[in-house]
Amino acid sequence: MDRLGISALTDCNHLMDRLFISALTDCNHLMDRLFISALTDCNHLMDRLGISALTDCNHLMDRLVISALTDYNHLMDRLVISALTDCNHLMDRLGISALTDCNHLMDRLGISALTDYNHLMDRLGISALTDCNHLMDRLFISALTDCT
Repeated sequence: MDRLGISALTDCNHLMDRLFISALTDCNHLMDRLFISALTDCNHLMDRLGISALTDCNHLMDRLVISALTDYNHLMDRLVISALTDCNHLMDRLGISALTDCNHLMDRLGISALTDYNHLMDRLGISALTDCNHLMDRLFISALTDCT
C-alpha cells in the first residue's frame, strides 16, 4: 500500500473501494459503478448494448467468462492472479509501482477520459455491437455456456 500511496489499506475490500467498487453487493451494483448508473436490470444493460433478449445477471456473467464466480478470490483467479495474498502482491503483478489513485490507473490503461459505457465500447473498438454473440466473438470467447 505504500507503493500505492495508500498507507492504511488493510484488505482487498478496501482495494475495491479505491477501484470505485466501494459497496459491491451484487451485479446490478457493479454495473452502476461501471458508469451505467441507471441500470435496473440486465435487460436494461442489454438494451444499451443493442441486445434486447438477455434475461438475467447469471446469464451476463456467463457471457463474460466468469462461469463459476462465487467470491472475489475466485474472480481474482479468473484474472490470472491465482495466488494473490495481499495488495502489494497485486501491484507487483500489475507492474504499477507508484499508482496513486484510480484516475492514474485509468491513464495507465489508456482510458483517461471515460465518461460512459458507450465511450468505453468505442475505446475498445466495439462501436456497433449488435448482440451478445457478436461481443463474445470480438472477445474470442465463443463457447461459454453457463455461470455455474
